[in-house]
Amino acid sequence: MGAVIVHNLAVFLFAETLFPVTEDSGLDSPALRANLIKANLAAFFFGNVFAYLMNAWLVFTPGRHSRLREFAIFTAIALLSFSLGLFGGPFFFGEGSSVVLAQAGFTVTSAVVNFLCRKFLVFQR
Repeated sequence: MGAVIVHNLAVFLFAETLFPVTEDSGLDSPALRANLIKANLAAFFFGNVFAYLMNAWLVFTPGRHSRLREFAIFTAIALLSFSLGLFGGPFFFGEGSSVVLAQAGFTVTSAVVNFLCRKFLVFQR
């Protein structure tokens, strides 16, 4: 849950500063969608590092792989779920959905894929 908060805070920070996603920005739907995707890409690092640290510390038992390999697999899974999450949300932004709804679709899709893959492929338990 913490990683979701960190990621989404970073998304909305980037969306308010570098990549505007509001209708009053004057951008058309494809540009708004591209900006939401860019904001998610920029936020990926922050959410992924936070998620790894918290999962390794509080959730799962490390030890199946070395720390470096564990982080690499963890990040690869995060990239997979991130990519699928884009199709669950920001990819469809501007097709009649709000930025909040698009981000919620991204979050739910990513979270489910992340948890299942990490539980069974990265950590021991």
